[in-house]
Amino acid sequence: ITSGQCLDNWSTTNVYTTPNLSVEQGEPHSGNHSVRITNQPNFFGEGAFGYVILGNPELDFCSDESLVMSQGQVVTTVTGFYKYTAGNPSEMATTYLYYSTVNDMGDCDSTYEQYNYWPAVADWTPFTIVVPNSIVGEWIANQQAPDYLSIGFVSTMVSNESEPNGDLGSVLWVDDINVEYTTVGLND
Repeated sequence: ITSGQCLDNWSTTNVYTTPNLSVEQGEPHSGNHSVRITNQPNFFGEGAFGYVILGNPELDFCSDESLVMSQGQVVTTVTGFYKYTAGNPSEMATTYLYYSTVNDMGDCDSTYEQYNYWPAVADWTPFTIVVPNSIVGEWIANQQAPDYLSIGFVSTMVSNESEPNGDLGSVLWVDDINVEYTTVGLND
């Protein structure tokens, strides 16, 4: 990642951290690059969260900017490595999965959301996110696999119930992301 531009549909736009970049190239776990996500002061001097997401939060997540899943193949495990410096002792980083499906009317419906929180660690540390068997079981029973997956990494705590606070000084590094698929079935 250079000059705030991300590859392969990863988005970093956060108008509240402009002109400071919230995502830039970081020191790698392996290879030559990793992503470095930081909370930045906004134009009021308050903290604004940094993030990187596969997909476009300005639109819906049912687009080729998200990870397209087809023929019943659904991502059920995401692994990688992270390092995290927290802006305050109670702060944690967030990784989230956002599954969506195109319904019969052609609209985008949220299918499932999962938030995972990671404590501060000084050294590269492996992480694993697994979709619960109960959710995968529902997809199998209903023969309704999600169509798209957006994966997000945020340098502060965030959920679908509250706005992130963006404590200044929080820095999240992410590298070596890998996804694993499971077949969950298709409608006839």
